[in-house]
Amino acid sequence: MIDKHFFFCIKELFVKCFSQSQKRFQSALHFFQCFHKTLEMWELLK
Repeated sequence: MIDKHFFFCIKELFVKCFSQSQKRFQSALHFFQCFHKTLEMWELLK
């Protein structure tokens, strides 16, 4: 089980990495939306 704090930390890290360029920031945002949906689905399936 991935807890919320861990998820938040990863997100913060990605935001820092991707915010250098706006285009990369958009793709990071997209990645996290997909990742979050995957986590939610996984939680439901458990």
